[in-house]
Amino acid sequence: MNVLRIATLATTCWIGGLTTLATLPQAVAEEAAAPIQILDEGLPPHWLQGDPVAAMEQDHLYIFEFWATWCGPCIAQMPHLEELYQATKDDQSVSLIGINVFDNTEVDKLKNFIKKQGVTYPVAADGSRKGNVAKKWLGPLGVTGIPHAIAVRNHEILWRGHPSKLNLDLITELKDPSRDAAALEAARLKKQADDKAAERAHFEKLGQIQGASPDQVQSLADSMVAGDHRGPDDIRGFRSAAFNTLFHAGQHVAAQQELAKLADEAPDDAISMIRIGTIIVTTDELENKDLELAVRCLERNIELNPDNASVAYQRITDAKLQMGDRDGAIEAAKLAVEHSRQGKALNAHLDALK
Repeated sequence: MNVLRIATLATTCWIGGLTTLATLPQAVAEEAAAPIQILDEGLPPHWLQGDPVAAMEQDHLYIFEFWATWCGPCIAQMPHLEELYQATKDDQSVSLIGINVFDNTEVDKLKNFIKKQGVTYPVAADGSRKGNVAKKWLGPLGVTGIPHAIAVRNHEILWRGHPSKLNLDLITELKDPSRDAAALEAARLKKQADDKAAERAHFEKLGQIQGASPDQVQSLADSMVAGDHRGPDDIRGFRSAAFNTLFHAGQHVAAQQELAKLADEAPDDAISMIRIGTIIVTTDELENKDLELAVRCLERNIELNPDNASVAYQRITDAKLQMGDRDGAIEAAKLAVEHSRQGKALNAHLDALK
């Protein structure tokens, strides 16, 4: 049985191959900065691309991001890091550097790997699973999961955490010479505490919806959406909980009304759009399916996320078949193939032959 639920994504690989699942919109946990200096003797020995750093410059901000070829969440962060690099590469006061760690892949193969990923920012390699960086930096810091990033100035850690948390505002703050490591750490810990408090409050609200009687669910969810919240993630959570509660109570029409409200309240949230469409199309037990709503949301997802449209087109194909629109299903299926990785590769190959 498929039900609309808060999305879960693997965000971290633990050394040894174990993976943790972090629930969205729950913030990715960041570890408190350890009182340890990041010294030049821990710099990576192999540089795959970019200018090698033999010694860190005074007052220069270095952002080191640790990754491995076997770590899916690490690879998923590369486009985000590439965007940050493109936005900061002309800034002479900051350097963003990827460092391959906990990995025995040969240097030449690593070069080919990052080239295929479209990475242009500087990248270095530790050389083995137990290399210099692992021994001198990550070991003392207690880092056992990647991807992981640290921001260093004058050999002091100003920030550390999941690279998804890096953004231009944070980098600007870290560059400020008036902000020392202690002040930045205090601010980070306060924000982390505030985020956790907001997260607890959010899940308490979800619990209230899940524990409410079916006739109270919709008004309760409405009041929470109208009240204080953190945006689309929270709205999606409220409507998801309301849908689940009503669906399991057998009130399928009311449950889909919650999906329709979510579509109106978060029209620019690609995650909400794909999930609304998916749940309606793929839940066999759902009665009186609002397939028009499903198609509308899936088409909106394609508008918001055109580079990853294949799944949405597949769902539209299924929706059209359930609506009895065979021609529409065939057209959507063609678009699904065209937008798939294989389809894009084939089109590129055909273009090269022209």
